[in-house]
Amino acid sequence: PGLHLPRIQVNFWAATRDEANALARQGEAALRSYSSLQTTVLGEFVAIYEEETKLFGTMQDFQVAHAI
Repeated sequence: PGLHLPRIQVNFWAATRDEANALARQGEAALRSYSSLQTTVLGEFVAIYEEETKLFGTMQDFQVAHAI
């Protein structure tokens, strides 16, 4: 077995910027809590806004190492 090193992007959407950021922090904590994963943050939050839905987004990239 080897080590798989995928890069993933996670997007969180909410009615306000603060809510989107809070969800992103929770998501990061959840990824880091899995002992079988080695999660590395690859940059800061990126703020996005979806005009059509009027939702605020927070996007973040991670590398999630795991055995295969």
